[in-house]
Amino acid sequence: MFTTGRGTGLVTDSNIVTMPVPRPVVNNGDAPQSVQWGHALVMFSKDRTSQQLEAAKQFLLWLEDPTNVGAYFTSQGMLPATTAGLANQQSADSYTTTWAQITATSRPDETAALPNGAQVATILGQEAEGAYYGTETPDAAVQSIASQLRQLG
Repeated sequence: MFTTGRGTGLVTDSNIVTMPVPRPVVNNGDAPQSVQWGHALVMFSKDRTSQQLEAAKQFLLWLEDPTNVGAYFTSQGMLPATTAGLANQQSADSYTTTWAQITATSRPDETAALPNGAQVATILGQEAEGAYYGTETPDAAVQSIASQLRQLG
């Protein structure tokens, strides 16, 4: 059973506690760098009735209003992907408020434009995680990244 821990900045169940944590930085005072995110809301037309397609269209039109964006994503426990949506979040708990602050300095995902970007991102993420959690040294992680990226070509 999950609880949102409203007001605590935590999402918990009997086995885990999750809280937003800034990414590590090289120097104290540096802004943490996160990857920018977005949301894609789609409804495929295959096997859909005209009523279902019209309902999807009306929902997307409703969601264009910045006030609705803030309310919708807050109700889903997610951050809006626009500045206007973030400004219009309603009753956001401390988890999403902190998450929004931490990711305010995010940058575009540099690997997304690569033809093998998903593979590159996986390699970087797995090795960084290993170094972050201490299952391998940072030097070993860098060596492993270099080796795996060479293999990708």
